[in-house]
Amino acid sequence: MTPNPHRGGEVYLQRGDRAHHASAEKRKTAAAATAAAQSKASSDKVARDKAAAEALATAKQQSKAAGKQRLQANAATFAGCYFCSATDHTTDHCKFTSKVCAVCHSTDHLRRDCKKNGGAQAPAS
Repeated sequence: MTPNPHRGGEVYLQRGDRAHHASAEKRKTAAAATAAAQSKASSDKVARDKAAAEALATAKQQSKAAGKQRLQANAATFAGCYFCSATDHTTDHCKFTSKVCAVCHSTDHLRRDCKKNGGAQAPAS
């Protein structure tokens, strides 16, 4: 850029400066377009993620409901104890419901059903 002596020192663009100025404007425009595209892509991704999370939550709820229905259907056909697997009484009357797992000290299963034990029968001591 060169000062123009006839216009009180105003700066004017020469040919090379004009090309540089035009390419700078193009870069600014391209950068603005890229930023807009990235913003739109980001908002699209957020919308997709939200929709996927909602679909997953719905699927989990449906799966849980189906599991409860299967359990109730099995309870109607199985006349035995779910805790100790005996068939001469129901879970309500099982003497093992107050017992504690010898491996993990949980009250919802026995040693033979313990996941920490790998479900294997532990040797009696």
